[in-house]
Amino acid sequence: MKTVRALWVRSLCVGLVFLSLLLQACAEGEVDGTSEVPVVATCTAGTLRPPVEEVLFAELYARRGFLADGNHLGRDVRLAEGTPVYPIGCGILRVYRAAQGYGTLVAVVEHLLPHSVQVTNGVGERVTITRFLSIYGHLRQTEGRSGSGTGLAVGQQVRMDRPLGYVERDALNGDGAEHLHVGIRLQSMADAQREDPSAWFRGYDRSPSVRRSFADPATFLSEVRMQLEGESSAPPCVHDASPTIMDASAASDAMPSPAVTPMPDASLPMMPPPPITPPMTADAGMSPMMRELVVTPSATLRALCPGRLQMLTWDPNGRTIASAADQPLMLRFPWTWRGYLMVSARCDSVYPSFDPPGRTARMGGINSILQDGEDIVDQVQTCRDPWGVGTKFAIPLDRASRGLCPE
Repeated sequence: MKTVRALWVRSLCVGLVFLSLLLQACAEGEVDGTSEVPVVATCTAGTLRPPVEEVLFAELYARRGFLADGNHLGRDVRLAEGTPVYPIGCGILRVYRAAQGYGTLVAVVEHLLPHSVQVTNGVGERVTITRFLSIYGHLRQTEGRSGSGTGLAVGQQVRMDRPLGYVERDALNGDGAEHLHVGIRLQSMADAQREDPSAWFRGYDRSPSVRRSFADPATFLSEVRMQLEGESSAPPCVHDASPTIMDASAASDAMPSPAVTPMPDASLPMMPPPPITPPMTADAGMSPMMRELVVTPSATLRALCPGRLQMLTWDPNGRTIASAADQPLMLRFPWTWRGYLMVSARCDSVYPSFDPPGRTARMGGINSILQDGEDIVDQVQTCRDPWGVGTKFAIPLDRASRGLCPE
């Protein structure tokens, strides 16, 4: 009898120890957005991209860019109901629930970068960060108005190939017509909670101001991508002021060789950075190649832009080369990427969509494209942007490539 009792007591003790360990493991797995869960090394954000296609990310909702009206701490993107929204990089999901002002669902992801980077904060200072938070408001879990949800939960690791959610309809999104709010807070969750405990993933500034801890999402993505990926071509979120005319023969000395090939991203073409073409001269035996380019927008395109309309491209170092407002874009001795120059239009900070690919430049609102004085506007196609997800006018520098898109 004593032996049986001893065995029973021993079994009970083992059971209690096992139960204690099980409860401890469960407790460690529960995260409510206020507990610190490490952003593990396997989830280092080594590459970033906008939460929706580049061409969509450029479309502002109600002119609500960063610090619109002096208080807006994010970028509002006009999107259709049900549009999938992806995390801008790998990270840990910190918040995933309804919230005042954000409607049915707001998602907050904490990211760890592989090394420190310098970015511009909301007061124009250059700051160094290794962690940051990305905020996504006005979402829901289902693509349609019913159906199964995403299956995501706070504390989970999220990656760029799986949607965080979908754009909620206007009646339930907490703020106007269908759109996405994207915010960037330049802190870890723990630091954000210490500074701003009542609303650490806020969408608007308060008094005293916390804008120093936020960044313009478009500028932030451009700055970080350039430093992480070594990109030599800027995405449409770069808004540098540049002269109307840029002569590559004068600028080539200032253009170093392109940086390393961007890190692979399953959603984008795996292509090297565009090589820099040296200046072309009359005695270089390159008469078939273009030496001067003039791109002129049409009156129709001007009428569609109530603000500042510019034609622009990007040099191999990511600098924006833009025309003056409502004026042609003029380039001499342009650089080339596989024989093409990618050109777009910009209305204030918005990039109009030229989808689908295959339209001619004239159909897209370009009046003329003079290549060494010859108008080739009807031979230029809208093509997929090799470094983005949208479309741009692909102008062939080699006349033999007219009417084709880069392979």
